[in-house]
Amino acid sequence: MIPLSFIALAACIKLLAVTRDPKLSAGVFAASKLVLGFFLGGGFTWLLLSAVIIGALSYLYFWALYRFEGTIMWWVVLVLGVVLTV
Repeated sequence: MIPLSFIALAACIKLLAVTRDPKLSAGVFAASKLVLGFFLGGGFTWLLLSAVIIGALSYLYFWALYRFEGTIMWWVVLVLGVVLTV
């Protein structure tokens, strides 16, 4: 599931670069994690709870990427997100 998480993260970062909307990127990322969890056989209640938490944290992450675009802090936030995805 980890390589699929990196693919989803990279796709959402690209989506953020195109749309410049952190809410959309966070929603797509949380939905992708929810769908991957369904395919891997997770419990429904646990998946919904984790999707809400992932959605909130990923909104903060994508907002920080949007906020620091064009600065050195963008790279710091990007690397932090990739490390925390593991």
